[in-house]
Amino acid sequence: IPDSSSSIVEFLLAYVLPFLFIYIVFAFVYRRIAKNGGMMGGMGVGKSNAKVYVQKKTGVTFKDVAGQDEAKESLTEIVDFLHYPEKYAKIAAMIQKRYNLHVVKLTKKMVFDEGYGQKIFDLVNATYSHLYGYSQLTQKQINQYIKMYLGMLDLEFVTLIEDWTGDERKLVGVGISMPSLSIALQKCHRGRMLPFGWWHLLRAIKFHKTKIVDLLLVGILPEYRAKGANALLFADLIPIYQKYGIEWGETQVEMETNTAVQGQWGPLSPIQHKRRECYIKKI
Repeated sequence: IPDSSSSIVEFLLAYVLPFLFIYIVFAFVYRRIAKNGGMMGGMGVGKSNAKVYVQKKTGVTFKDVAGQDEAKESLTEIVDFLHYPEKYAKIAAMIQKRYNLHVVKLTKKMVFDEGYGQKIFDLVNATYSHLYGYSQLTQKQINQYIKMYLGMLDLEFVTLIEDWTGDERKLVGVGISMPSLSIALQKCHRGRMLPFGWWHLLRAIKFHKTKIVDLLLVGILPEYRAKGANALLFADLIPIYQKYGIEWGETQVEMETNTAVQGQWGPLSPIQHKRRECYIKKI
């Protein structure tokens, strides 16, 4: 006589428990993302509505905000990955040979056992320190980001640049990206994980079922920017995006006066599709 109880247990272990585990994990991640205002404290997840539009002028003048002393403008751009400029590969090969710079792919072991998580955010503090409005990450914040986000990211979408000239390999650049969750989050009925919200998130994160990638963070030490180190990042990451069928990338917020950052997107046919303006009054 077949043991029906054994069959039920096998069914639960094979089908029900894995989905229950996935639901719990995504529920936890979803709540933490919402609580923190987006991935890495608001650096992009869930903010794009995936509609591309161009707004050249805001229509707001100083007369509309009388008495304000100055305005700070920032923008976000969509870049096209369908047409990968071959010059990135050529420039990357030249830079690697001339300056002994190398692409390094991050692993979980490197993050948690070899101290690369700390190195990455120390680099972020160094590269972003001169930007208007940037506050240095505290050690507590760094520990939180390492634990929460670097452990969750698909590290294939993360690229490091190291200088191998000296006795020790020096981390000089990092590019962190991930498949966009914006469309998946929109498909979560009223922001709920059930009945199928978890599945949309799983498709985006695990199976890369999205046409958009969020370029969460790109940081290059100042002394290496003129050497073209960012070309190494693009030469490594763009073919990965294309492999998964990703067509577009959304940059993070850039100061309108930061022409150096905006210039790096030039070969990728950027389209400015968001603009933000902050008015400042000294009191």
